[in-house]
This record gives sequence, structure tokens and C-alpha cells, in this order.
Amino acid sequence: MNTEQIPLETFVKRCFYEISPCDPLYNNWHISLLCEGLEKVHKGEIKRLIICMPPRYLKSICVSTAFPAWILGVSPSKRVIVASYAMPLAEKLSVDTKAIVESDWYKELFPNFTLHKSVNSKRKFLNSEGGFRLATSVNGSLTGEGADFLIADDPQKPLDIANKKYREKTHNWLLNTFFSRLNNKKNGAIVIVMQRLHIDDIIGRLTLNKLENCLIQECNNWSILNLAAIAEQDEPFRKTGEVLNSQTEDIYTIQRIHEQMGSYHFAAQYQQNPQNAGGGHLTESQIHFVNYDINELKNNGVFISVDTAFKTGINNDYTAISIWSETGNSVVLFDVICKKMEFNETMSMLRSLFAQYFVHKMLIEDKGSGTSIIQSLHKEFSSKTEAIKPLKSKEVRFLTAISHLENGDVEIHENVRKEVIEQLLEFPNGKHDDAVDAVSQFIAWYFKIQKRVMIEPSIRSF
Repeated sequence: MNTEQIPLETFVKRCFYEISPCDPLYNNWHISLLCEGLEKVHKGEIKRLIICMPPRYLKSICVSTAFPAWILGVSPSKRVIVASYAMPLAEKLSVDTKAIVESDWYKELFPNFTLHKSVNSKRKFLNSEGGFRLATSVNGSLTGEGADFLIADDPQKPLDIANKKYREKTHNWLLNTFFSRLNNKKNGAIVIVMQRLHIDDIIGRLTLNKLENCLIQECNNWSILNLAAIAEQDEPFRKTGEVLNSQTEDIYTIQRIHEQMGSYHFAAQYQQNPQNAGGGHLTESQIHFVNYDINELKNNGVFISVDTAFKTGINNDYTAISIWSETGNSVVLFDVICKKMEFNETMSMLRSLFAQYFVHKMLIEDKGSGTSIIQSLHKEFSSKTEAIKPLKSKEVRFLTAISHLENGDVEIHENVRKEVIEQLLEFPNGKHDDAVDAVSQFIAWYFKIQKRVMIEPSIRSF
């Protein structure tokens, strides 16, 4: 048989038995789809391919183990780099590919293939035609290396994906380092295969999450094979509600996994449809986090926005105090105090803030407990206290605030506590919303009074 006529699907099945000789192979239609897409990548018909699918459906064997071995057999001069989130995983996949190309049946299938003795390790092996497979980890060095095919297999770690700094670091490496390693920018190909992990994972970043649960689609110059564990609409190979591989699972099996994982992780990893963790209006990707010098921010003078509560019972709200400073063309939230305090303790706290900072203005919501505090503070700090009387609902005010967060007019310092960020992300579905009120109150006031933008709230004069 002409080596160029060896179907990848047939080859994948033989590879499975080479590296998993004791396990049964449950052949399924999704394997045919994977191989069809990868063959188009090899032919140059697809140059950017994303494969989204749940864990444990042979995606790594197909894409990162068998496909590179097949390429080196049918196109021995081609070069392949495969990256995973950690080097042990990357090396494991490389070792599996190396076991395949060293097998007797592979040598019979591709009699002209010979490993080069000088470069033959579990991280990189080279053949006599100059083709190679190189394994690397995300954030690893690729200096001096280039390839015809780049494969990113699970490039982001599930345990770290919630960390924004981690996501930015992996995104930067993939977009600026890994993707730049193509030998031929016009004809080289990139394949990403992974389970979705987060609304701002690399696939979300590349496609802006404009994905549907269907088989093949095009988005931002990427061809996308999007396979959910349970079909959410009729597809060519299954009906709505049917599982991905009925030979190994049924709907009740998948539902048990759903119950164990919870809806948030199941939606991402199994349905390929990640949601905002808090389920609220604001997503973390909309927030501009900064790391300015805190002392410089304090020296610029501050604005303080307060949402007060009197009672300190276990089910009662917190008094929330947000502290802001101006820098350049933006305003920065750099501290939030959330604490259950009685009236006297609240007054003492606010007086201490006046003593600690040069306060341009302290804003206090003019209702409930806030009214009494306003009256008391106005006697001491009349020019620096402002009573705020909102006219619209807190949800409407927060939706207005989101636009300023998203466009960078409002930034949040990285030191702001995780609990506060979670409260912003969870609103209006979270247990507490005190920090939300203190934040949206200031943003509304600042962009109306300071920037003369006509938004909520109204101001009461004394």
C-alpha cells in the first residue's frame, strides 16, 4: 500500500492496541470525525483546528500520539511540536509516540523510516529525513525550534484555570511563543485539543466563546470540532439528549458525573460550554486588574464609598467601605473593608479613615443606618461627606458600573481580597451584595460628578 493512502483512522486503531494492549477499543463515530479533521490538517485544507471534547474519549491518543507518528510515516520530513500544560504529561505522550515508531508493525508499514541515533530521547526524536517530534510544556523554552505542525494538547491546567494571572501567563506563551514557531506562517498548521475549563481559557480567548454545541463550525479563522458529552441539539450522528459514546456510557452515567462535579465544572469540561463561576452579570475577563504602587495611590488622595448596616447578627449584612484613587485616565479600587459593625464602631472606623487618608470625598448611601451616620459625620467633615440617594435598583446601577469596568475607566488593584471579587462576580445571585453597593455607588457618582457623565445616582444637598 502507498503510505500516503494509509487512512489515519485505521492507523489510530492500531496505535491504540500498541500502547493499551490490555484495553478494549470501543470504536465510535467521534473517532472518525477526529481523524477526518486531522487528515484535512495534514493536507493543508485546514490550517487552524480546535477540538473541544470531554476527558477520556481518546483525544490525546488520536491527536498527540498517533497523528504525529502517522505524519512522520507518510511525510517523513515534516516536523511536529506538541505542548501540554506540564512536562511529565508532554513526555508521556511523546514516549507513546516513540513506542509506536519503534514497533515492528510500524517499520513494516513505513520501511523507509529510520530514527536518527544522535537525537533520540523521550523529549525529542529525529528521523533520517529531518522530521521530528518534540515535546514541550507550556512556558517552556522553544528557542531555535520550529515546526510544520503545532499541537497544543490540554495546554491549561484545570486546578489553576481560575487564577487570572495563570491564564494570562499561559495565553501569552501560547499566542506569542508557541504559535510563532511555525516554519511556514502561510502553510503551517496549529491544532488545539482540550476540554473547556473556563470562559476565559485559550479557546474562549481565541473564539470569544462564540461556540455552539454542534460538530463543525468556523469562528475567527479557526475550524472547530465541538463535542459535548450530551447532545444539546440534533446532530448528524446523534439526537438531542444522546451521549457521546453509547458503548461506554449511558445518560445516567453522565448525570452521575454531573452531580459529582457540580453544574459549573460539568458545563465546561463535559458540555464544552463554560459559564461565569458566579453566574452573575460581570465576568472576570471584563475586569482590568492592576498592580500600582499603593503608597502612590494614597498620596493622590482618596475617595471613600460606604454601604452601611447597623445590626451584626449572623444573617445580617456587612458594612462595606470601598477606597479609591485616581491615576491617569482611570480610577482604581485598591481596598475594600467588609465588616459587621454597630453604629459606634462604624463611626470610629470612618473617623479613622479621615485621619489616615487625605479624603477628597466620602460617599454614604442616604437611607436606613446611613442617614444617621451622614448626620453625625456632616458636623465634623461637612465639605467632605456626600449623601447619596439612589433612584434606581442596585442591579440597574451595577449594570451601569460594568460598562466602566469593561472599558478600563475603572480598574481594580490585585490586592483587593478574593472574597470581594467573588461578590462582584456572583451578583445578583450571591448571598451578600454590600461590596457591590459600595462599588457601584462610587462609580455612578464619580462618572456623573467628576466626569459629568449623566448616570445615577442623585445627590442630596444640605
